[in-house]
Amino acid sequence: MAESVLGIAFSLLLLASIIQGAKNSELFVNETLEAEVGENITMPCLLKNATYHKIIQIKWIKNGGTSLAVYNPMHGHFQYWPNLTIQVKTDDENHLMGSYLHLPPVNKWDSGNYSCEVLTFVSGSFTNDTKLTVRDEIKLLCNANSVFEVHFGDNATIQCTVNSNAQYRWTKVMETCIHKKKKNINKT
Repeated sequence: MAESVLGIAFSLLLLASIIQGAKNSELFVNETLEAEVGENITMPCLLKNATYHKIIQIKWIKNGGTSLAVYNPMHGHFQYWPNLTIQVKTDDENHLMGSYLHLPPVNKWDSGNYSCEVLTFVSGSFTNDTKLTVRDEIKLLCNANSVFEVHFGDNATIQCTVNSNAQYRWTKVMETCIHKKKKNINKT
């Protein structure tokens, strides 16, 4: 009788420690990401204190409804879209911690809200979002070549335009020219 009471007490203590660890868990993602058209993007989705959970599925969704990719430890990866990949992350003891969603060179239409949902045994699901904003590639067009000559005392005007609302600033690069004189040595 004492052994069964001790066994029940031990089980309750073990369950309480698991539940306490689960309460301290949260899903780590980047809240916002910005990119230019053509960049590769990687979004993390990692469960802190993952050792207290058995992750049974990880799913990535765009804009609240479009399934992108799913990973299940028993069934592996499945990408709904061929232009992206999902990479799982494990700790040193090979416990599943989460995943990374890799987007190839992005376009404007890749902008949106990306949700990562981690389904666990015992604690249920954890969900968090990343807002991705993809900007047009910034192009600066000027009416002068990359290098031009201005004589001392003259004014110079360079006009430039940018294809977006990018912020920019002008800087002046100072070049120092050092002239070395050659010495003529006459030997006699």
